[in-house]
Amino acid sequence: MMNDQNKMREWATPVTIGAFALIALTGVMLFFKVQYGLVKPVHEWLSWLLVIGAVFHLIVNWQATVRYFSRPVGRVILIVFLLL
Repeated sequence: MMNDQNKMREWATPVTIGAFALIALTGVMLFFKVQYGLVKPVHEWLSWLLVIGAVFHLIVNWQATVRYFSRPVGRVILIVFLLL
């Protein structure tokens, strides 16, 4: 089991970071109405990479996530974003 989690961690974290950077960049471009070429479709379709990476990152780091959201600050942040 641990070996599987290490393998998952090897790609889940970099995919999450890379996808976040891409989605953040294209999101800022869209916000400022900079829509060259494939900016919008890249933002929309490759955001699935962020979702997939985040899900696997969450699975690998489940215990740390539970600990974080057991604290008041973590709970408040989670509730605020869920309400949004």
